[in-house]
Amino acid sequence: FSCNLQGASLASEHDHANDVWVNVYIHGIIRPVVDIGDMINISRQKLKQTRYKSVTKYIRKNNIIHQSQAFQEVGLQPIKMEPNPNNNGSRAIVAVFKKLKQHASQDTNAKELFYTFGWSGLLCYSSRQKASFFLYKKLIRLSEHLKSQGLNPKFRIIAFSHGGNVAIQMANFDPWNKARSQLTINELITLGMPVQKENDVLIRHPMFAKIYHFYSEGDIPQKLDFVTTDYGSSFRRYQARACFE
Repeated sequence: FSCNLQGASLASEHDHANDVWVNVYIHGIIRPVVDIGDMINISRQKLKQTRYKSVTKYIRKNNIIHQSQAFQEVGLQPIKMEPNPNNNGSRAIVAVFKKLKQHASQDTNAKELFYTFGWSGLLCYSSRQKASFFLYKKLIRLSEHLKSQGLNPKFRIIAFSHGGNVAIQMANFDPWNKARSQLTINELITLGMPVQKENDVLIRHPMFAKIYHFYSEGDIPQKLDFVTTDYGSSFRRYQARACFE
């Protein structure tokens, strides 16, 4: 009996020997620096050639913003652990993640890769949609590349604020038929994401195996975005209704 258990254990280990967890961190919006004119443009979602868009792009390039969060250049960027002032925050997040895994007694020998996904950070629905499509295509290419090396990629996305909506909106580009789905997100973790009724039903999409949504009743900014939704407010929790229970 004990031999059978040992054999089963070895078989299980062999089945997962080629697994590699791809951890992707997505930042939220860049805190806007705006005047009255900018507020009007944001409310109309017309940001082309605006001061707000230009200033946000400038802030995004400042190294200071890279120090306190998982934040690198635009696009899907690997987190390199060599000392570099341009990714101090990203390296710190990876170190904390690994320490938490140790405390949780999880397998610390599992193969893992770490990336950030950078986007414009604008308070704009269409900007998130554009970033989401870019992310979707990049993850498919990365998945195909890893599979070509004999690996079995598993994706874990950790998204902050509106970065969560960037991740969820990927479902707009993937077939709802699971058999035809091109990408599986094994774990999606959203932290303080403004829940919006335009997107919330997308969590039912078969591309998402597991979703963990964390929020706080004291998180005031989470509900402040009434601009990029047609429902007058964002929410902390998912709102049940006739078409979404």
